[in-house]
Amino acid sequence: MNTIETLLPVKNAGAYRILHTADWHLGKHLMDQERHEDHKRFLDYFLDTVKNHSIDAVIISGDIFDGVNPPARSEELYYTTLTKLHDIGVATVIISGNHDSPTMLRSASSIIGKLGHHIITDVPETGTPHIVLLPNSETPRVAIAAIPYMREGDLRKVELDEAIDDVRERVRTGWRDLYTAAANALTTLHPNIPAIATGHLTVTGGETNKDTEREIRIGGVGDVDLSAFPASFNYVALGHLHRPQSFPKNTQSGGHIRYAGSPIALGFSEGSHQKAFQIIDVEPAGTLNIHTLPIIGNRRLTQLRGTIQELETQIEELAQPVEGELQPWVELVLTSDETVQSADSLSASLKKLVT
Repeated sequence: MNTIETLLPVKNAGAYRILHTADWHLGKHLMDQERHEDHKRFLDYFLDTVKNHSIDAVIISGDIFDGVNPPARSEELYYTTLTKLHDIGVATVIISGNHDSPTMLRSASSIIGKLGHHIITDVPETGTPHIVLLPNSETPRVAIAAIPYMREGDLRKVELDEAIDDVRERVRTGWRDLYTAAANALTTLHPNIPAIATGHLTVTGGETNKDTEREIRIGGVGDVDLSAFPASFNYVALGHLHRPQSFPKNTQSGGHIRYAGSPIALGFSEGSHQKAFQIIDVEPAGTLNIHTLPIIGNRRLTQLRGTIQELETQIEELAQPVEGELQPWVELVLTSDETVQSADSLSASLKKLVT
């Protein structure tokens, strides 16, 4: 069962509840503006959600950081959050994304592991992904094939003068082989518990945001078909695309292959997104109930488009900031040939909103 709701139902007795999130992009800037306060606010909200909704485990599907050398205070937010999760008894499975430094994430993995968290940045040379059992290997409730972001060279042997269609097919074959190996391992080793796979990739047909998502590969070479995910996976926890969405499409209330999406709007093109957590309840009988829990309280990012007169009207209609809200940010897109000098009134109109 899949549901979209403002408030989660009370967790059933004996259920094991997992929160799926991704694409935090700690250290991100929007133009010349830092997003540290946005991320700090979100992580406080995230921790409150974990506590208030009886979350047992968290999956973070990559792009914890926005770059390979994140600011020190972004690292501090990350480590502080993991420590607080440990303090409330919540385990985390973390995979690296295309923005992350696998080396940087691995460097602290032994220490983080002592807090009950699992950091996965590679696939073993055997070709079978790491399997994480939660809550533990003695009494597992769910098995997770933890597959991180994979570069093209990790999925195929690079050859000179390959045709683009051959490259595309070999990459897709690499993805299929990887998820098939994971499914076979789970079926063989843990046949009686639900199976979840992770990934940081682009599903063919996924809705993208070109101004906030770095393309993994030009020309769709890195796209992954839904056929790559064996039917034995009860849930696929994806990262990379910033709009929450699910597959297969046209499935009532959403499919089991899901992008959590970024928890805050990372650009004005994302300002209209309803950000969300994906919640997976593993019931005592082994069935999964999947819920979408909207995230509220983020800074508003609003893009206005039109002529000067149209923009002035839209500015007047903007909702005023409420108490406790971070100052909204507005991007104005002038669609006419009017001069910059004649747009001075727009600046005056915006200033009224912040005084």
